[in-house]
Amino acid sequence: MAVRGWLVLGISGLMAGLSVAACSPSGAGGAAGAGQTARTRLPATASSSSSPPRVVGPPSGDIPFPKFSYATCSSVQSADGSCLLPRQSSPTQAIRDRYASAYDEMTGLLSLCRAAGYSNCTRAGQHYLSASGVPLTVSMAGVYQEVPGFREQLQSWLRTSVAAALHRLRDTPPDRSASVTWDSGGAGRGWGSFDTEDANTDWHYTLGRFWARMAGDAWIGPVGPDGDRPVRIRYRSFLWDIYNFNAGSRFESLEDLAKAGMAADFLVTGASTTEVVSATIISIKPGSLVARAS
Repeated sequence: MAVRGWLVLGISGLMAGLSVAACSPSGAGGAAGAGQTARTRLPATASSSSSPPRVVGPPSGDIPFPKFSYATCSSVQSADGSCLLPRQSSPTQAIRDRYASAYDEMTGLLSLCRAAGYSNCTRAGQHYLSASGVPLTVSMAGVYQEVPGFREQLQSWLRTSVAAALHRLRDTPPDRSASVTWDSGGAGRGWGSFDTEDANTDWHYTLGRFWARMAGDAWIGPVGPDGDRPVRIRYRSFLWDIYNFNAGSRFESLEDLAKAGMAADFLVTGASTTEVVSATIISIKPGSLVARAS
């Protein structure tokens, strides 16, 4: 949540973890990734003219949302803001009276969001006051388009990961196909933190610091008559956050509403569609790829 803390954390590009599967009559090849040794399993006997190497098409379907974990706190929240306060029992009238000033402060903040045209801030704040605790989905495309620097981070992840994937794929035998999976979180499958530091934006008051990641795969086909090979790149971007108000922040008193059962913390997630880039091994230039998040 934007008002949970004002510390700006930089994001460093992470080398993608790779997992290679080369297609052959005897089965898939070994796995390759950060901190792993790449191995290729070869057929026990050479393929005969009557039994050519099997060529498998590129991966299909949506890239799934990566697993992530966050803490559930009953008292002191964690320093990284990833604590989700359990939903509390419905408050009595005495509790509502006690925290009336905090409630008025929250509704006043929502009025400011509405006046500024901050629709996401308004929606998330109203959801907080609903006290349902149900997860909320936000637009990855909106964050991509409106948060300075976020697009550049996704682009860095994409270019670095695809370059590493294609490096692995170039050794695929000419009569076979192979696929590689990659993840911006590397072998540890970590999430990068990102701060919406501009206080004059909708997402600053909706997300603040959030966690982002990109996952994808790359496929290469057999060599064609022209000596070139088809390649296909797929990727998808993800984010998550906990909507709450951290101790020490400007609006820390608003978390009292969740503790009193007059509001509830909730999980926020966002995911782009699975983007697809079709090219050839000769034409593709990883350093020129432009990340998208629709």
